[in-house]
Amino acid sequence: MSAAPGLDRVRGDVRAGLSAVHDGGMSYDGAIAVNLPLSSGVAALRASAFYSKDGGYIDNLGLGQSNVNRSNVHGGRLDLLLTPSDPLSIRLAQCCKNISRGGQSSADYTLSGTPRMAASGNTVSIRNRSISNSSFSAAPLLMILDPPR
Repeated sequence: MSAAPGLDRVRGDVRAGLSAVHDGGMSYDGAIAVNLPLSSGVAALRASAFYSKDGGYIDNLGLGQSNVNRSNVHGGRLDLLLTPSDPLSIRLAQCCKNISRGGQSSADYTLSGTPRMAASGNTVSIRNRSISNSSFSAAPLLMILDPPR
């Protein structure tokens, strides 16, 4: 679970990273989050976004391609906290992300050398014999109630 919205003050966070793999591609990532109290002690919103690029490290020697398992991932999250009364708090959250991969660490070929379609929804382009997949996901709305005890 990510950090809950704060009711008391405006706050922002920024994060960045850079990495490399020997004989692989450069990778980097970044994220930003902002917390906004909407009504003093009653409601607050936290919004965040992120981006990550993995440069890859698997080479397809047969096709002469480098770093075929590279990927890009980006997404965001909205989190709303409501405290209408002292013993009751309601937290609503929604997140989504998009994953795009330039390839995989493995491929399935027939004995004649033709790529097969993967059952996971990957697409295979026979023209350039590259494997790629892209997916988008959005988590269902999350609601957390903290009733009086």
